[in-house]
Order: sequence, then C-alpha cells, then structure tokens
Amino acid sequence: RDAQESRGLGDVYKRQVYGIQGHVAYPKQALNPILGMGKTLEKLKNMEWDRGNENFEPTSFQVSNIKSGTGAENVVPGVLEMTFNFRFSPESSPNGLKEMFETLLKKSDLKYDVSWTLSALPFLTSKTEFIDIVKSSIKEISNIDTKIDNGGGTSDGRWVAPMGSEIVELGPLNKTIHQIDEHVDIEDLSTLKEIYKKILINVHHSA
Repeated sequence: RDAQESRGLGDVYKRQVYGIQGHVAYPKQALNPILGMGKTLEKLKNMEWDRGNENFEPTSFQVSNIKSGTGAENVVPGVLEMTFNFRFSPESSPNGLKEMFETLLKKSDLKYDVSWTLSALPFLTSKTEFIDIVKSSIKEISNIDTKIDNGGGTSDGRWVAPMGSEIVELGPLNKTIHQIDEHVDIEDLSTLKEIYKKILINVHHSA
C-alpha cells in the first residue's frame, strides 16, 4: 500500500482540425482532416516532452476523444475535433508544452484551432512530519514498509498545497481505476479505515 505524496496535475485541451468537406469520389476537391491527423498523432505519441525527475515520471500525452464525420458513408468530413490531456512534471511548463505542441502542428500544414484549459500546476510536498506519521501508521496496521509514489492521479489537495500544507494522498488501490468494472476489495476498505484511525491517533499523540 502506498502513501502517495502530492501529484502533479496536467491540462485538458481541445483542438479542431479543419479540412474541406466533399464527396469521397472526388478526393481532389476535398481535404480529409482525419487522414491529415494520422502522421501528426504518431509524432505526438512518440514525442519526448521531458524526462521527469527523481520525484515525477516524464510528462505524458494522451488523446481521450476524437470526433469527426457527418454520419454518411460517402462524405469526407470538414472538421475533426480532438480532446487531449497532458499530465506534466515540474520539468515542463504549460507554456512550454503549448509551444512544443503547436510547433509540431505548424510543421504539418494543418489548419487548426486549440483551446487550452489549465487545471493546476504540479506540486511536491517537501515536509516529512505527516508523511512519516502515515508511513508508521501503515506499518503498524498492515506491517508494510511504505513506498512514496507520485504516479497516477491527483486530488483536491492541489488547492491546499500552495498554502504550504503537507499533502499526503492515501486511499484504496487504483489498479482498475477508470476501467470497465472498476472496483476495490471490501477487505481493503476495512483495512484502510483502521489505517485512517491509527493516523488520527498518532497525529494526536505527536501534537
């Protein structure tokens, strides 16, 4: 079971790629944005945005949604809409990622619009007093030596971190997170309850 320090959060962005709608029988009179995005998507997939650092994995880029087409089987669409997400480490900045992304797009000669939404900046808990309490509490209940891990998702702790508070994320295993049939073991919830209780007791004793 991991006591998770504060995790860097990425951005969700939307972009539209424009082509020319037309009949599939007359490809010279149309411009297919789906085909135009093919090579660019491959480059985005293989792009090294940064190498991360000792606390954070490298920045990752994922496409979550692509929508295009009129519904007709014989019409080349005029627009492709794509939603994508960066989970970025402190080795990258929002502006730097935007610049790298749009530089690649400009090389493709695609006509496009991009809207950028910044959810939060990466942060790292540098204090260790509360983290040590969480680790010792886990050891007392589960006899597990805890590993600090900044991978995975994040929580609303990102809004508290800028105030200098020590943030630790600890919850059920996320092995199936956002998958079909996402689930946790009932036994894990019972164990987690005991760990939370022990944390409260140890915090009280350390006050």
